[in-house]
Amino acid sequence: MSTPIIPLLDRVLIKPDDQQETTQTGIILPPDTRKRSNSGTIVALGQSAGQGLPLQPGDRVIYQRHAGLDMEWGGEKYLIVLAHEVIAKIATETVPSILEPGER
Repeated sequence: MSTPIIPLLDRVLIKPDDQQETTQTGIILPPDTRKRSNSGTIVALGQSAGQGLPLQPGDRVIYQRHAGLDMEWGGEKYLIVLAHEVIAKIATETVPSILEPGER
């Protein structure tokens, strides 16, 4: 996956996962009630983003839900976040469910 967007300094370019459009029971969620994804795939790293962090393009990661700058390029949605806003790498194909503070 290549893009002409090159993040600078300690920023990371992420292709977010699609938003959940239905509940587990099949109820269709209206667009204004869908949660913003907090997982995705790293597309590119800034020059200092990888220093001290085991991140590289292609890694699946979890990041803070309201972090970063949403953007669209060539019909694709991306997110630019600071490297320290990446919380964890995902080592499996399935993404764990992250609960909001009110859902605990």
